[in-house]
Amino acid sequence: MACIFLLLLFLIGCGNAEVGELKEQYSLHLKDLANIGTYGYRSYFSEIGTQGTLIVTGRPLDLGVAMPGFFKFSTPEGRILFSRDGKMFLNPQGELINRDGYRLEPRVHIAANMEAGSIAVEKDGTLSYRLQPSGQLVTNQLMLFLPGEAGYLREGNYFSFEPVQAEARIMSGVLEESNVPPLPTFNRLLELLSYLRMKDARRESVYALKSQLIGELKNQYRAIAGRRALKLYEDSGGYEKEYQYFLFELEQYEPALVLR
Repeated sequence: MACIFLLLLFLIGCGNAEVGELKEQYSLHLKDLANIGTYGYRSYFSEIGTQGTLIVTGRPLDLGVAMPGFFKFSTPEGRILFSRDGKMFLNPQGELINRDGYRLEPRVHIAANMEAGSIAVEKDGTLSYRLQPSGQLVTNQLMLFLPGEAGYLREGNYFSFEPVQAEARIMSGVLEESNVPPLPTFNRLLELLSYLRMKDARRESVYALKSQLIGELKNQYRAIAGRRALKLYEDSGGYEKEYQYFLFELEQYEPALVLR
């Protein structure tokens, strides 16, 4: 009798472990889905160096990485983090920063008397601009880094690691899109919820509701992607507007999709 009881406990434990693993996979895929519109984002299920699609913006301080490598940033607290999101801005001190206000390292300073429209970034990472009224050329060097042998930890769209300098291959006027494949990610989320409905029947209604919401989002995305593929937009702006609205909808849905 004791053996049967122990066997039942073992089977229940295995079942709970399997449910926990499915939930963890679901959580990571959901994080990926929530970041399909985040520049430079790396999927949890891809190699760290997998290239995303480069899109042309024409903005000189939009910097796309054309090979494995990460930009290095310092936070206000003094932490060092790495990211492939190359959308840069100038702070009041003339330093290059990202959207979170983190400074690019090594630091690049743009003089206040820079000649308007003179910033240029070469593929080897050389950033140059001219001073006015002299026309003097000023150059800085942008650098990329890779994780060392100790590996890396990730925090959203950032990574922390012991850096090794990488060859710079940087393109100005472009940004790298997330490397998350939207439709396969939608499909995997639906598969995981289907498995969870079988393995964790007590919460079947919860999983069913989340499946319905993900199905709605998937259909929205397929419709937009289909119209783009068939060239039904008069210009690229039509797609961008619909896609941005879809990302907004995704953000509103996200809290209801989290498994607790």
